[in-house]
Amino acid sequence: MVSLQLKGCKYCNQLPPLGQLPQLKELRIIKFDGLVTLGSEFYGSGTSYVTKSFPTLEILSCDSLKFLPLDHFPSLKSLDVWGCKNLEALTVSESDVTTTTLNSLQFLCVRHCPNFMSFPKGGFAAPKLTLLTINYCDKLNSLPEKMHHLMPNLKELQLQGCPKIESSTMTTLKIKICNKLNEGKQNHSDPLFARLEGLASAQSPSSS
Repeated sequence: MVSLQLKGCKYCNQLPPLGQLPQLKELRIIKFDGLVTLGSEFYGSGTSYVTKSFPTLEILSCDSLKFLPLDHFPSLKSLDVWGCKNLEALTVSESDVTTTTLNSLQFLCVRHCPNFMSFPKGGFAAPKLTLLTINYCDKLNSLPEKMHHLMPNLKELQLQGCPKIESSTMTTLKIKICNKLNEGKQNHSDPLFARLEGLASAQSPSSS
């Protein structure tokens, strides 16, 4: 497996070109303080995304990162964003809101991002997503929209330290969604899933 770690560039506003690493499988970006978003550096020599070849992305303590475009990473299996103090949103291109499908994504974690406010408006399809973890995102007030339709295989949601979503008496929400009678498929009439649907339908900053 080809793994690359990029660490500690206080004044860099973009990553080095990655188009010459078609076998890249794992990328860790740590403390790239000048990085505002991710985009063109993931293109190869033509129009193909180099990201089609790597399944794991970790972004750690990149304080200037504000937006993370999910549609630039169509083949990710695991995305972990931690400690990005100014991250505001996970996004998709406006023209792709209804068509973006992350067919490979299985694990999505956003943790310790105090200014994180929103997922893509209208939701995003992740048919293989099984685990969604959102911890200590103080400004987030809604889960991804249409989770019950767009994330049909979601089995576990871990939510902690998100005061605008949690009730005043709920310090930790860890829900395992599993219906053994239906081989793991959700029973949408279950009150527990209705609770999730209510959280996901709350008005988000991007929709106001």
